[in-house]
Amino acid sequence: LSGKQITIDGTLRGTNLIIKALDDDVTLSVTADDLGVDPDSVESLGIDDETSADISIFDIVSTALISITETARLIASGSVSLSAATSQTHPLIPLVGTGCNMVNVKVGTATITILGSIVSGGNVDVSAKTAITAEASNATLAKFFVPLAVGVMVANAEVTLGDGASIAAAGSVSLLSQTDVTLKVRATAGKLPISLAVSVVVADSHVNLLGDIVSQAGSITANSIGNATVETTASNKAPAETSTTGNAGTNSTGGTGGTT
Repeated sequence: LSGKQITIDGTLRGTNLIIKALDDDVTLSVTADDLGVDPDSVESLGIDDETSADISIFDIVSTALISITETARLIASGSVSLSAATSQTHPLIPLVGTGCNMVNVKVGTATITILGSIVSGGNVDVSAKTAITAEASNATLAKFFVPLAVGVMVANAEVTLGDGASIAAAGSVSLLSQTDVTLKVRATAGKLPISLAVSVVVADSHVNLLGDIVSQAGSITANSIGNATVETTASNKAPAETSTTGNAGTNSTGGTGGTT
């Protein structure tokens, strides 16, 4: 099973049960066919007909959810895998360059909640992961009296085995929650002699075990991981632009007729 938000409230039986919830910040994907480009031209450029460009337009929130309700039972003779993941990598405004995205806000949530029971003849793997990579910069807008850049990232990954829920496996049981956030914010002074860079990051990662877990011939592991890399820079002046000119008869680089 796959989707963005999945709820199971009945009984699932099978050899291997694999359930995936995935979400990202892609609003639409554009192919050569969508643009009406001549197929021969695409081929001459060495581009595959199936190549597409992903575009995100003010897509702030990504949510991946798996909910195993109290009445649900997952029964597998083999393994059981539950994974929820979000990935956000695009600016709010596409195609205009990073320097025009003075504000970038992303909220990513990956949640797995188990309130029912899971019975597996093999291993049980449960993972919730949220990844955000983003930038904010006023490099292009500084000359239009825009002195600031702001980045706000909120990432949450959570796995919960509720009170009264159970996992029974013949093999190992692994539960993982992980958040990875990378944010770069750069502000440059332009028409105004000031610059302000603001970075806000909230990265939560939780594994909550309130129910029962039994592993007959393996190990039980529960890991909660949170990683955040933040770079915030404010410069009081725009990068200097230098040029070298030369005049005839002078010792200047680029001059004509000079002597050494």
